[in-house]
Amino acid sequence: MSRSVSLGFIRNTLRERLINRLTGAKYGFRYIATESPVADDVRVIETTPITRELPEPTAQLSGHRPTRQKSVLVLTGAIVDTITNYVYDRDLHFIGESSSWSLDHSFARFPARPRSTRTVTYPGESLYLGTDAYYHWLIEEVPAYLQARRASPGARTIVRRSPPRYVVDLLNLIGVQYTEAPSHARFQSLTFASKGAAVIPNEVDLLTLHQLRDSLELKPSQSRRVYVSRRDFGRYPSNEDAVEALVIQEGFEVVQLAGMSLSDQIALFMGAEVVVGTHGAGLANLAWCRTGATRVVEIARVGQTACFATLAELSALPYAVLASVPQGEWTVDVDALRRAIDPAQ
Repeated sequence: MSRSVSLGFIRNTLRERLINRLTGAKYGFRYIATESPVADDVRVIETTPITRELPEPTAQLSGHRPTRQKSVLVLTGAIVDTITNYVYDRDLHFIGESSSWSLDHSFARFPARPRSTRTVTYPGESLYLGTDAYYHWLIEEVPAYLQARRASPGARTIVRRSPPRYVVDLLNLIGVQYTEAPSHARFQSLTFASKGAAVIPNEVDLLTLHQLRDSLELKPSQSRRVYVSRRDFGRYPSNEDAVEALVIQEGFEVVQLAGMSLSDQIALFMGAEVVVGTHGAGLANLAWCRTGATRVVEIARVGQTACFATLAELSALPYAVLASVPQGEWTVDVDALRRAIDPAQ
């Protein structure tokens, strides 16, 4: 019986062997959802396939096999690095499913492993809600936490010390008390969900966020046309004044999301009929838009990741992008923006 092996599988297998050698046989890494036979410290609760094809290039976004599925797992004796949000087993093997990045990228970003002598141990069943920059937190961390919580509703929730406001806002919204942990925490039993591909949303996680949105009973904002400004964070066009003058003329409300509560951000995007914004974390809130109900215009530089196009596509949101090759300063074609805002005119 002949058997075909894809080049991608060979590439990933060789990569994993190389990383295992470089990190040392004593530690190395594991993919616990695909172990056969399943080890005695692991229980796989459920597995959901990710059916939508991931966009290229996948090397940076995610080069490992589990990105084709979402698994909810229980790991005995797990150790969590609350700075990186990475999970390790009781023998300090890195758990591949705890990262949305490919293995080589994960090790390059955070090569240090927790020191077991510096951990605080939490008995019983626990969940961990990671923190990250807002986009990665909302698109990757939150769905994984909610999927794990659905599987272990009575488990204790752990967060890092002094978590960002949006983390606290989320837990308050869903009525969950939490415990703050130091940089390394050991869990008698940790329930967690595997991550999808870094940066790029997937349909399983987006469905989880939509289910959360629909359960909150928030009243949508009255703002129908929203322009998400990045003046407070930088990385905005040099003719931002002209852009804002145009959108105000077209009846938009200019908003800066920093400092806005999570519930207000959810309500804002739930009620919006048109959202215009520069490529940045604030557009992660497109996840709160109602299916097919919001037109999106993204202002982006050429070559930026198409994560918001994917997010719009998964929610059937009409989407357009204005991108130009910067020559000197980065400017937006205001006439093209006007046409994108009201394509029927």
